[in-house]
Amino acid sequence: LLTCAKEEPYLDMSRVRTLVVDEADQMLDMGFEPQVREILIGGCGTPPPRSPVRSRPVTRSKENDGRQSLLFSATFPPNVQALAARLVMAPGLGSGWYGNVVSDSSQSPTPAKVAVGKIGGAAASNITQRLLLSDHPRERKMESLIAVLRSRPLERRTLVFVAAKTDAKWVRAGLQLAAEADERAARRSANASDSDTAVAGSAPDPTLFSADELHGDCTQGARTRALDAFSTGAVRVLVATDVASRGLDLPDVGHVVNFDLPTDSRDFDAYVHRIGRTARAGKGGTSTSFYVPGFGGRGNGPIWRAMMETMTETGQAIPEWFAGLPDANGPPPGGRGYMRVGRGR
Repeated sequence: LLTCAKEEPYLDMSRVRTLVVDEADQMLDMGFEPQVREILIGGCGTPPPRSPVRSRPVTRSKENDGRQSLLFSATFPPNVQALAARLVMAPGLGSGWYGNVVSDSSQSPTPAKVAVGKIGGAAASNITQRLLLSDHPRERKMESLIAVLRSRPLERRTLVFVAAKTDAKWVRAGLQLAAEADERAARRSANASDSDTAVAGSAPDPTLFSADELHGDCTQGARTRALDAFSTGAVRVLVATDVASRGLDLPDVGHVVNFDLPTDSRDFDAYVHRIGRTARAGKGGTSTSFYVPGFGGRGNGPIWRAMMETMTETGQAIPEWFAGLPDANGPPPGGRGYMRVGRGR
């Protein structure tokens, strides 16, 4: 936007009256705070921000009304709250191009805030959250994933989140092998339909493990095909990294599986966004997460406290094994509290 409206003036933004910044926290997490700040203070040619404190008489002219800025996010971490506080729409009271950047929050008016649920990241209460105790090796997790999918044969759309692009490819390949095995079993069942040992309705469903993948290495064409196949029901499982956790319209996702949970407490908001792909528009949904105890490596110990708080606040059934984990006491003395992994989106 800055390139098109400022560096190369292809866009005229002078008549913009409403500026919407969606998923602001992810932009900040990716290091785009300077660009977001510049856009919000009018760096791309938009009109000056509208002040909530009128220092001059209100006129009927829209040219004098200024611009309204709106920030949206499913989570609202402290860094986004601080950015909103610094960029309060108060022209003339501070510094910046339009005098709307106020460094001392005590001198600036408080921006209007509309909150739905808990500020700071909370899961929706209409999502049934399930935790399964898991081992670290992904082969073990794969066995659990196949078992979970088999336990929900009527689920038409399941979104599986993994930590990295290579994991997405590996899980999809594993599901493809399971689908081929079921297809062979279905053919054998059909061929044996006349035998006395055949049981009606016992043949595996060859579409149960039909899957596609979505991650940062996918071309635009591959992304479009994967999303179309998942949306239309051509495939029942979409294996994805966090690129699918927000910003995509994925209708009627009934089940979300966290094949890999975050291993850093600072990434716990990703869990909230992921499971928010289900239970949309007032509908119910289910999330299943494979929890690996411990700290360091791929252990999920660093998010134990946040997970416990989230499940308690939303009235979830907390497994006894989870409540009794040593992870509740934090990392061992001298141990590594966390290890950032799985950032390959």
